[in-house]
Amino acid sequence: PVYIVPVFEKHAVTEVHLAAKLDIVVPEAAALKPAAEPDSTLALSPLLSSSPASLVVVDIKDGEPDMESKKNIPGPATLGFAVEKTLADGGPRPKAEGGGPGAKPLETTIARAVVLGDADFATNAILGTFADGNPLFAENVITWAAGSRKKLDIGPKDPGIATLGADLTESGALWILLSTAVLIPGTILSTGLFVWVRRRAR
Repeated sequence: PVYIVPVFEKHAVTEVHLAAKLDIVVPEAAALKPAAEPDSTLALSPLLSSSPASLVVVDIKDGEPDMESKKNIPGPATLGFAVEKTLADGGPRPKAEGGGPGAKPLETTIARAVVLGDADFATNAILGTFADGNPLFAENVITWAAGSRKKLDIGPKDPGIATLGADLTESGALWILLSTAVLIPGTILSTGLFVWVRRRAR
C-alpha cells in the first residue's frame, strides 16, 4: 500500500495518540532494527510498528518491488525508535558546590533523539491532509527530543483548517475528484454556453 498506518507502542511520545486513538500516516516507511551489537550506553524504545499484515519489501529490481520474492520479510516491522543516552549521572552535590545534608542533588543529563523510517509524514502535503494525528506526532517528537517539560497533549484545533481523515474511502475520494474537476467546471461551462446561445439567438 502507498500508506502505512502504524501501531503505536507505549511511550511518552505516543501516549496521547494511544489515549485519543489518533492515527498517523507514514508514506512508504522503511523498517528499522537495532544493530547486531548495539551500543550499551543507548536505550532504545520502539515507537511505531506496522501491522502483522504488512510486508517489508527488500527485493527491488529496476525500481520495481518484487512482492512475491522470498527475500521479503513479513510484518510487523518497527518504524521508529526513541533513543536516550545518559551523559552525566545525577548524584550527591560535591561539598565544594554546596553539597551536604538537604542539598539539592545534581540533575541527570540525558541526550535524546527520535529515529523514524519516514520523513514525509511531516511534509506540508501530509500535514495539510491528515491534520489530526500527524502534526501532533511531529510536535510530540520534537518536544520530547528537546527535553521540554511541556506536557504532551492535544492542543486546540485551528477552525480555519479543513482536513480529510485517514479513513477516506476510494469512492469518497472519487466523488471529491469528480465534483471539483468535472461537476463544478462543467456547471460553469454549461451556464456560459447557455447565456452565449441565448444572446446569439437574439
